[in-house]
Amino acid sequence: GVFVINESDYMWFNSDEEAVKLAAQNLIDYLNEKLEEEYSKPIFVTSHLALHYSMRTRNDGDGKYAHYFFEPLNEAAAKGLNIVFLYGHDHSNSWDDYLGGSAVFLTKGDSINISYGDRAVHEEKTLNFTYMNAGYVGYYNENYYNVNSYEAEKLTMTVFKIENNQVTVTDNYQTAMSV
Repeated sequence: GVFVINESDYMWFNSDEEAVKLAAQNLIDYLNEKLEEEYSKPIFVTSHLALHYSMRTRNDGDGKYAHYFFEPLNEAAAKGLNIVFLYGHDHSNSWDDYLGGSAVFLTKGDSINISYGDRAVHEEKTLNFTYMNAGYVGYYNENYYNVNSYEAEKLTMTVFKIENNQVTVTDNYQTAMSV
């Protein structure tokens, strides 16, 4: 399954809470349908913007309303859906190093910080789903963005292999990971 959160529905600066709520309700409806039909295949939820709290949340408001998406995803995954959340936007300037920097890969049981509508306040939550950026393709200028050498070596795209309802994630800097 695939559910796409459009950038206009979950935008930088999160200035339109009502648009975010409406998109989140569409996600809830989708996940409820999948739960009712006892869907067992992986579900990829894609978004340009990440869910986790970083200094971009505090400075710009990015992800300020992430909880509207996080809570239904986490609840549906706890009920048995195999969810992989993929985001693309990552100009964190090392502000999300606590999650893995520009190559985030978190699985069930890992911790993540989520904002609940406030730019300065967040809560630590435990994931029930896989959370990752879709593939690190590098900054335009390493020196300008202060990218550490470890991140600079991770210029990669992510490959997914789906077999028997199991997802294996591979790239050129880590071994394969099943979710």
